[in-house]
Amino acid sequence: MRGPIIGLLFILAPFITDMLIGIVCIAAPFVLGFSDETAALVFFLVMGVGEVGAAFMTAWEPGDYKAGAAPRPGRSEPLSG
Repeated sequence: MRGPIIGLLFILAPFITDMLIGIVCIAAPFVLGFSDETAALVFFLVMGVGEVGAAFMTAWEPGDYKAGAAPRPGRSEPLSG
């Protein structure tokens, strides 16, 4: 059985990592000096905004991970013949 801190970690970890990756993608063209390259700038801005959007789609309820979760490898039911 998981404690409340571990449960909170499973909820917050994906949100925090998605937000950090999104912020890094948005800031990268300006910090690394390639903001004058239009294609690269647009690519990183779109990816960053998409990643921040993904952060806000994080499952906030612990039960949300169970509802649509795919079975883990090696944990499926045996085939009946």
